[in-house]
Amino acid sequence: VSSDDNGKTLVVENGEWVLKFGARLEASCELNHSMRLYTDSKEVIFEDILVGDVYMVIGQSNVAYSMQNHWQYVSDSDKGGSKGIDKTAPIRIHYNSLTQTAGYPKRGTQEVCPELLNKSKWKVATSGAISNFSAIGYLFAQNMVKITEGKVPLGIIEIDGNGQPLGAFMPNEVAQKCGSDTYNSKLGYYQTTGVNADAGRYMYNHYMYPFEKLAIAGIIWYQGESDFQVANARVFAENFSELMTYMRSTHNLVNKDFPVYVIEFPPNYTQPADFKPTASSPMWAAMDVGLIRAVVGSIPQYLDNCYLSVSSDLWLDRKFWNTLHPNCK
Repeated sequence: VSSDDNGKTLVVENGEWVLKFGARLEASCELNHSMRLYTDSKEVIFEDILVGDVYMVIGQSNVAYSMQNHWQYVSDSDKGGSKGIDKTAPIRIHYNSLTQTAGYPKRGTQEVCPELLNKSKWKVATSGAISNFSAIGYLFAQNMVKITEGKVPLGIIEIDGNGQPLGAFMPNEVAQKCGSDTYNSKLGYYQTTGVNADAGRYMYNHYMYPFEKLAIAGIIWYQGESDFQVANARVFAENFSELMTYMRSTHNLVNKDFPVYVIEFPPNYTQPADFKPTASSPMWAAMDVGLIRAVVGSIPQYLDNCYLSVSSDLWLDRKFWNTLHPNCK
């Protein structure tokens, strides 16, 4: 790569190239920035580029829990209501979910996807755009913009896999080191363990790998419900720490100690004797997540600059007592 005052010149090798910007590029909410990429045969211009921080929100169904679901339980006058969304806020969202792609390469192999399978793009955070976006992801972005008084734009990338255990989020190198899966020669892929477990590695290799070269400011992690059984829970903290250590070495070569925020799981209660099924709550769906909750609470002992979002004392509304998907995101 060579550069002058007018831009950068890149040499493409094997069809791949990387463009690196200075570490001291100042945050900007102005909408008049553009970037032109061109060769002797093609030109692409990106308009209204913001310069700020990018976070990832990663996890299972509690990350997939959308703003549309959230709006069912709050009025428009409440914080987070659909009419309270400021589309002019410097927030951009990117959605990369297990539910979005079909026909992808075989799951559970070492094959990585260097490009996004769903071909989705960054979007302005309008009410329509965020309706299917992660509630915890968007509300985090909203709060961060408020904290920085709107001076630092914030991009949030959602990566979710309903019901997927930690082994599915492991890259090849970390899966091998932690022994989080075993190769099944008959099936032709790596199998991991946990609730709903089957193929290992694919959440990372297919959905997280394309962002390896993108410098991120931090991670919000809400996952582990499918690792609640003893065998998975007992190794969760160490394996998760290995994953974050790896991501710090690949996803931000400037700030290799970016913060990791881990969400605590809610308390669940056994079915009371007087419980009567209804159309909206046909069954009592409690899971005993006490062990994995305690294990998750120990992660900051293994991982520096990691913070636990304590939430087990917030579930006061009885309609959420039998669910892993409470609304208070």
